[in-house]
Amino acid sequence: MRRDLKESYSPLFFLASLGNGGLSVSFFMYLMFMVPHPKTPMATFDAIWPVLTGGSIASAFIVLALIGIVYFGFQHLRLLVW
Repeated sequence: MRRDLKESYSPLFFLASLGNGGLSVSFFMYLMFMVPHPKTPMATFDAIWPVLTGGSIASAFIVLALIGIVYFGFQHLRLLVW
């Protein structure tokens, strides 16, 4: 990453952060549709864990969604602070 931006700053740098935040939210929405959660409005650990340990193909997609949420969330905050 560039250091000492001063004169070379562009608003597109901020848009890169927003793009990563949007991708994090999209992976969260994938998780919400993959995990049934009838008692709560949001998928919680109690709803995710049984599906994750069930051994089906859905568990691989849930792991992928969780990795995407963490990775893009971290990238969003890193670029925002930068």
